[in-house]
Amino acid sequence: MKKFLTPLSACLLAAMLTTTSFAITRGTVVVKDEYYDDEITAALPGQTVYVGLCSVGSSKETPTKAYLFEAETINSDTGDDDKLFGSKAGKSYSEKGTGGQQLDIVKKEVDDGDDYYFAVLEIKDVKDFPADGYDIVPGVIRVTRKNGDIFKVEPKLDSIGYEEGDDELEEDPLGFSFDKNDDVQIDFPDGGGYFYGVARKNGTIVASMSTEGISSITRRYPDADLRFFLGNGASLTALRSPKLFFEGSEDDYLYEVTGTNTLTNRTSAYDDDEGGFVVSSSTLGKYVVSDTRLSSSGSSSSYDDDDNDGDDTVSPSDQPVYVVPINPSTGAAA
Repeated sequence: MKKFLTPLSACLLAAMLTTTSFAITRGTVVVKDEYYDDEITAALPGQTVYVGLCSVGSSKETPTKAYLFEAETINSDTGDDDKLFGSKAGKSYSEKGTGGQQLDIVKKEVDDGDDYYFAVLEIKDVKDFPADGYDIVPGVIRVTRKNGDIFKVEPKLDSIGYEEGDDELEEDPLGFSFDKNDDVQIDFPDGGGYFYGVARKNGTIVASMSTEGISSITRRYPDADLRFFLGNGASLTALRSPKLFFEGSEDDYLYEVTGTNTLTNRTSAYDDDEGGFVVSSSTLGKYVVSDTRLSSSGSSSSYDDDDNDGDDTVSPSDQPVYVVPINPSTGAAA
């Protein structure tokens, strides 16, 4: 059973995981699906969300300015406001002037032919995610219309957090929590390996992995049996002596994928006793296991077993930069 890192109710969990078409009201927070009508009350770090302001009326009623006041994002580990809504979002409310965190205003389609005005709330990303996420003091948005009228909107947002994983990575980011001195092992999607280590302290690792092939590499080596393990670069420094394990035979090859799809041979990491490749790494990087040796020319050749252990780097010249196919704003594949 999965749960959220923040102390949310089952009702909130359902709201986070499902999308609902509904009538937009002031303060409703949405993300885009087909339309801008998918309500959330728990957001993700790095996500852009939209706060409902008002329906579309006459030109004079058009909202022109929006400022967020008295909003806080409380770190569950420290109790501090990490200001994920911006440095000015926590300022005291003012009927006049500015002073708060200015938000862009956009008009978006919420149904077929039906538009609504939203304030754009950009949530900062988090490098060291707290174990139980963030509680939110949503504050108030002061909105000024073109005719000078002012009204207030309270965003209906409760928390910021990741869905908590059990013991296996997925394509979407999950939070994996642990206590000090725990033996941590998180499997790769669909098997084939895992990362592991001992927890230095209580903490959380936010990680994801795709096993989809990189097309420029698969096209270059059409006859090779390639297995991709494309991590999101998550830091593993919360673990002592973190390691990555990849299943494979002594005849297989392991390559790390970096930069513009540069392949670095890590085959020397093969461990006969473990029956696979054991790589010491402080990050969850990108790797590919191949049944044949890969070269910059794209051809595969036969090599002696002794040559199987050497480390070398090959950099195909026409490969585009690879981006992990995760959209943090929607939690979907990019």
